[in-house]
Amino acid sequence: MCIRNDHGHFLTAKTGWAHGLPPVHEAEATALLTAIQWIVTLSLPHVTLESDCKSVLDALSRTQSHHSEYGSLLNKCRRLLHNHPNLSLKFILRQANRVAHCLARASRHYASSHTFEFIPSCIVPIILNEMT
Repeated sequence: MCIRNDHGHFLTAKTGWAHGLPPVHEAEATALLTAIQWIVTLSLPHVTLESDCKSVLDALSRTQSHHSEYGSLLNKCRRLLHNHPNLSLKFILRQANRVAHCLARASRHYASSHTFEFIPSCIVPIILNEMT
């Protein structure tokens, strides 16, 4: 996860780590929930969360309940989004989400989640390229 300001400048980033290999939709929902919770704790005024997982974003927009771990994750996301109208979700293509994927690969080098107050070297070229 990477937080940037409205000019694209790096503010902070966070990587996560989990045991096991959950289904992709469950892992993406977990990552989205973690991002929402993190943004809520940071008390940022207006945030647009970008995700390249259309199936999770589509499932969040439906009111249909799933009685599963995945459904529980979706319900937690819905509650947080409802209680924090300053947060919005946006679908982006995977190619436009290179920073998040680079951070996800880098997370394998940490034994637990890690927060970056300074821009990690692995994403510097990507961010600079996106800002030009």
